[in-house]
Amino acid sequence: MTGTVNGNLNLLHKVKKTIEDARLEKYDYEEYKAKHALTKDEIKAQREHVFPYEPMISIITQIKKEDVINLRHTMDSVLSQTYRNIELCVADGSMDDEASNVIASYMREYSYVRYVRTKSSNMPGANINEALDMSHGAYVIYLRCGDELERNAIYEYVKVINKKARIDIIYADQDEFLKHGYKTVNPVFKPNFNMDLLRTNNYIDAGVLVRRSLAIRAGRYDENLAKYYEYDYLLRCVEGTSYIGHISKMLCHVYNEKKEPDIEEEMMVLKKHFLRTGVIATIKPLENPGYYSINYHMDNTPHVTIVINDNADDYKLKRCIESIRSKTIYRSYDILVRKFGAKLSSEQIEGDYVISMDSDYVVLSHNFIERLMERMSQGDVSVVCSKIVDKNKRILHAGIKFTKNGAKYLFRNMPSWQYGYGMRSMLQQNVDAFPVQGIIMKKEDYLMMDFENLTDEIDLNCCKTLACRDGLFSYEPNVLFQKL
Repeated sequence: MTGTVNGNLNLLHKVKKTIEDARLEKYDYEEYKAKHALTKDEIKAQREHVFPYEPMISIITQIKKEDVINLRHTMDSVLSQTYRNIELCVADGSMDDEASNVIASYMREYSYVRYVRTKSSNMPGANINEALDMSHGAYVIYLRCGDELERNAIYEYVKVINKKARIDIIYADQDEFLKHGYKTVNPVFKPNFNMDLLRTNNYIDAGVLVRRSLAIRAGRYDENLAKYYEYDYLLRCVEGTSYIGHISKMLCHVYNEKKEPDIEEEMMVLKKHFLRTGVIATIKPLENPGYYSINYHMDNTPHVTIVINDNADDYKLKRCIESIRSKTIYRSYDILVRKFGAKLSSEQIEGDYVISMDSDYVVLSHNFIERLMERMSQGDVSVVCSKIVDKNKRILHAGIKFTKNGAKYLFRNMPSWQYGYGMRSMLQQNVDAFPVQGIIMKKEDYLMMDFENLTDEIDLNCCKTLACRDGLFSYEPNVLFQKL
């Protein structure tokens, strides 16, 4: 009976998540598309525009037997680009004369279509390598057969290349269609490059442009991978550069093939990435396929001082301290209670790292010091922030992103158990700024920040200064603090 009750509760919880997700993410995508659609005048202007630098862009694709029906859609989307210095390189592993006949008809009309027939029908990585070998462009885009590019996609990529000469990788937003000729749905509005997020989910996915020299350094597509050869290659490319750009426009339309996930292969791709980068980590699959939580390995246990800013409520202070002691088995930490407004000296703080929180907050997550220190210990971040919730378990703080409209507080007012857009509230990721509560940072950085005059809001200028000096900020969704 207990198992049945628990099962029903779990089902109810999942249904509630789905309803909340739909409610919070409701928007009119058709209205968005209409607003951003190219006009005839814009198309004409783009075709006539001359950039100072007009590199050749190679679009490479491969054909498997099941792809033949979608071949024309992909080729038409490439050949209708408003930017003209392109080539389309097709590797045909379909073992089907229909595909070769279709491509031959295009080659008679377009001199920049290149074609090779391969013998690797079941080795997509090998097919892509053959297409890459016959390409000549200064930049390369791999486009799955069935996917389509918006007609201004390459134009937008080249515009970025002309503005940022050192750019090595560019990606754009995408949506999908279930059938060619039907309206596109399920838009994916991607964030700017975010390494922590990319390790938890391949949010970049399709239509990625890579500088040819970087593509060569990254090596060849892995011919032994059946499904995640793109993710593997993308990780190898981003490991080799920090010049990565994102275009906030819907430039790629992905054909939804509804393939069965292969968690084992995807985890192997991630393990190889960590091995190449010298990071020791454990990868844990989340409930939804394609999403992961990363536990980083610590070589030692540095001393941590937990600074509690006392708001003169003895009962809340007691609860705060009790929650800390009951939620960790970390061996080396101390608790320092600071009267609100008092300035701390370096001598008063014993730890190499500081966790900051007010006395009207409690810890909800077990092993919270360990989880914060795991990410902090990797050396590439200066602050790790947690998920802060209110009495009703709704999110108050989960990091901050800077947008053209100002600072955006991520996932604010969302229930703490809700996945959010693209499951992002549950995924580790880099952020642009952080709240005061539930964060860990180096002792010297803590002393630099003006914490004695802050309550719940952080000085965003201080965050920018710290980011320029010390590096990234990271959000750890598995650590929860609650405001009483």
